[in-house]
Amino acid sequence: MKQLILATALLIFTTTIHAQSTAGTVVVDKQEQAAAVIELPYEADLVSKALNDYLSGKGKAKGREMKGFKAYKNPNEQADSVNANLYFSVRSKKDDKDATILSLLITRKGNEIATGSDMHHMNMEEARHFLDALAPVIAAYSLEARIADQENVVAKAASKYKDLVEDGKDLQEKKAETEKKIMKNEVDQAEQQAKLETERARLNALISSKKS
Repeated sequence: MKQLILATALLIFTTTIHAQSTAGTVVVDKQEQAAAVIELPYEADLVSKALNDYLSGKGKAKGREMKGFKAYKNPNEQADSVNANLYFSVRSKKDDKDATILSLLITRKGNEIATGSDMHHMNMEEARHFLDALAPVIAAYSLEARIADQENVVAKAASKYKDLVEDGKDLQEKKAETEKKIMKNEVDQAEQQAKLETERARLNALISSKKS
């Protein structure tokens, strides 16, 4: 079991290492805006949960929907690029529902999604670096989620096995009781057959005496 989990972990992290962000665009208010983009081998729902789990732990407020983006408002008073507000677009890949296209926009602290220079408070290199650093975090979250799911599967299988063992014990007890009843029935049959033969002989004797 441990070897299986280790192999799964290595596969996940190996896949993530090869997932590199690129410079791309997303549509905001019907206009294309520059964004860092990365493709991840996980379902969109899992990526969203991983973002909430990680960014809320980093002091970001829980993500909320805003114009098609997951918005994470930073309560920190600093306005540098590291502490800027984060806006993520999380969408399933068109031809693969198990893959997600994650895009990142950063605006100035306190701003809503805007256009122009405010859209690029993080430069492309910083945004890509942020996504590349986020990828292994999401991979770890995915692994933990898979382990938790597998633990539930194992627990259910163990519970089912326990029930079957208990059922087996009950059946064995019923079988032993049934075998006892069968043995008693066989004895009773033999005794009754002997009694039948005796009573039949008496009947034949009575019939014979009547004829004579």
